[in-house]
Order: sequence, then C-alpha cells, then structure tokens
Amino acid sequence: GLHRDLPSLVLRKEEEEDDVWRVMELGAGMAGIAGLSIAAAFCKTAHDKLSLSDDGTKPKLRNMKLYLTDGHPHAVQNNIICSHLTSSLFQQQGIVDISCHTLLWKLKNGQQDILDIITTTDGNTTSKQKYMDLCLISDCIHFTNFHGALLATIARLLKIHGKAILCQPKRGTSLDLFLELLRHVNDSAMYHGEDKEQQEQKQQQSSSSSSSLKPCPLFQVQLIEKYDDTVTSLHEKSLIDHLDTYDVNTHYPFMLLLTKMREYDEEKDTLVIEECIKSR
Repeated sequence: GLHRDLPSLVLRKEEEEDDVWRVMELGAGMAGIAGLSIAAAFCKTAHDKLSLSDDGTKPKLRNMKLYLTDGHPHAVQNNIICSHLTSSLFQQQGIVDISCHTLLWKLKNGQQDILDIITTTDGNTTSKQKYMDLCLISDCIHFTNFHGALLATIARLLKIHGKAILCQPKRGTSLDLFLELLRHVNDSAMYHGEDKEQQEQKQQQSSSSSSSLKPCPLFQVQLIEKYDDTVTSLHEKSLIDHLDTYDVNTHYPFMLLLTKMREYDEEKDTLVIEECIKSR
C-alpha cells in the first residue's frame, strides 16, 4: 500500500534530477481529504526520518507538491481554507507545497487547462511541464456522463509510469462501465500509431503475428477488492451486524489502480473514448 511506500518516497535518490513528488486530487470536493491526508502522512514520515538520523547527518528529503482541484469554485475556495488549516498542523514545515485550482474534466480540448496548472517557470525564461506522479480520485465514477472526460484528464496529467488511485463503491453499473471503457481504450491501442488496416496487412505478410501486432495499452489496470485488513474486517463485520443498513453496492469501496504506460494521443485516444461512450 501507499503508506508502506512513503518511507522510500520521502527520501531523495542521488540520481534523481527532480526532488519533488507531485500529487493531484481530482474532484476534491469541499475538503480535499484524500490529498491532505497523504500530505500529512508525507510530512510525518519526513519528520520521523529526520528524527531517526543517529549519525548526526540529515538525510536528503524530497518535497511534495499537492494540487487540490475541483470543477466548482466554491469547493476550490473551501479547499484553500482546509489546506491552510491542515498544513498548520504538519510536523515538518516547508516540505509540502499545496495549491488549489479550478479544473473541469474535458474529453476534447482539455490539455490547455491542465498545462495552465502544471507549467512552472524556472527563473524568467524557461517553462517546464511537471506531470503527476500520482492522481487521487475518490468516489467520482458514479458520474457516468463524465467517464470519458475523467479518463482523458487522468491520462493527460500523469507522467509515464505514474499512477492513479480511484476509490469508490460499485454504485450499480457505474464501476463496471468505467472498467469497460478502460478495456476498450486498451484494446484499441493495439493499433496505436498505425491504422488498423495497416496493422492487419502487416500481420498477413508476416509469418509471426506477434511481431506485427504489438499491444501498447494506455493503462495497466488493477481492480483490488481487499486492500486493507482493517477495511476488510469492518466490511465482513457489517455484513453480519448491520445487514439492515449496510449496502455493499453503495458503501464498500473498491480500489482501482491505473498505471500510465504511454502518452495520451489527443486525436486517436479521444476518438476511441468518444465512440465507446456513444455505443453505451
């Protein structure tokens, strides 16, 4: 789990040029609980690392940049307050930088909104796009009309091999529909970079089909039902003690882990997503 990775994440490796761990929460709502919780845990872990230095030398620590985003301006204003209140309690000050932004998920023409947030300026001249190591999305998949826009936004934000953690109940067919969209995008990526007809012609000309049809999915996908012993124990207990009020469909969160495997193609991937959404 992520809490087990934090001790290694806070330490800066000698070969790393970038010493910042970048995290963005999408649909942070009125509190940004997921993002602020990770920021607090990051600070505590960094504080503990400094405290455990027995030889008198301080370990080189990474910083964390947290972006809290939502589409509603009232939520953004509330998250500014929440971030100030929460960061005042951090044990290790100055190691986490938090900013709050309005970000609307868009299937088409959404890349500029993202660049406006993640572009940083070094000095007065050099601008760099700093893509995310991690995206957090909590209970947003039940908005089925925004599945395509959400998927495209995640793909645009993450760096290659960056991860997105989505945590949500099944809520009817909403989770299954999102997984179906992911499968469709990954399967269509078999022909990424070439037309399907060109790939099929190559396959016919080659004695080995595996050498001509090379999959390049957009995401590696893992759906995890049991991810925490405490959550699993409470879930099983509720099935016995609170069956009259506990509804697995709306109360038990599944964890969906996405790892970005290649760049998002604004033309081809967007078209694939759009076609899948229309066919529902």
